[in-house]
Amino acid sequence: MTSKYLIFEYVIYKLLEWHREVSVNTQRNDFSILKCLKLLFFVTAVNTKPNNKSILLEEVFSNFVAMPYGHVESEIYRALITSPELFKYYLIDNRQTIEKNVIKTQQLNSEIGKIYKDAVDSSIELLKGKNKDLVRLSAFDLVNLSHLWYSWKFNFTQAKKVGNMSKEIPIEAVSSAT
Repeated sequence: MTSKYLIFEYVIYKLLEWHREVSVNTQRNDFSILKCLKLLFFVTAVNTKPNNKSILLEEVFSNFVAMPYGHVESEIYRALITSPELFKYYLIDNRQTIEKNVIKTQQLNSEIGKIYKDAVDSSIELLKGKNKDLVRLSAFDLVNLSHLWYSWKFNFTQAKKVGNMSKEIPIEAVSSAT
């Protein structure tokens, strides 16, 4: 299977491209770790429906947990915090995302494969259709938006009941219905 980290970087590439389309100041972005994780959730979940297969959710980003700031893909989060060298093209910190290597679209496309590229592209187009300014929202606006989802409300409440601050969210619980 294609690297989860490369597919994540393709998601970031497409989100930054979208950000440049809708923003006045394209020199700097506010794509912090938190914002990237929130946007990743929305990209992954936008095309989900009960009893409908989702390649991004089921094959790639399948380790979401409910945490205080919403849905978090735990493997991506852990890698961003402890192993940023796993990411070939981007350095993502608590304030912004910086391109490490000049990205050649064709190279990245061939690295992730058509099936994943098409899934990401389709999900981002769906998100644009729902809210063309989503990428302009702050990280905390995205957190608040993710807190509206039942999958977060239920699982985070369950975590708190047993004294935890996180709980795994079953794949089947993630649905675009809030």
